[in-house]
Amino acid sequence: MFQEGICAFGPFWDHVLEYWNKSLEEKDRILFLKYEDLKEDIISQITKLADFLGFLFSEEEKKRGVIEEISRLCSIENLKGLEVNTSGECIPGLQNNAYFRKGEVGDWANYLSSAIAEKIKNLVEEKFKGSGIEFKMTS
Repeated sequence: MFQEGICAFGPFWDHVLEYWNKSLEEKDRILFLKYEDLKEDIISQITKLADFLGFLFSEEEKKRGVIEEISRLCSIENLKGLEVNTSGECIPGLQNNAYFRKGEVGDWANYLSSAIAEKIKNLVEEKFKGSGIEFKMTS
């Protein structure tokens, strides 16, 4: 179903492309962040987000490790341990803890057969071809 764009919250490919294109048109209003980039260099991505929101880190905050503390608080390890994320449901039948696995780029492939994983890689390339958006599919 995912391959046909059928998802619980609407067609994934359309959502991503719409926001990507809008972020190119309205750089001052839409910041497009990718999980892969966050995992690769969280400090620069947090700084980028703060700059976008107009909340620049002072040199004192940088020296005190404020950015690193934000990174720790927002880490998958911390978030998946919070009570709100270990119990309850966000929508009927979908447990809150279902949103958390390892938090590793490309880990999705461990949950699919190699044939389905290859199909998804090809689908991503096809759907986003020519858009300028690229996703790192493996770690």
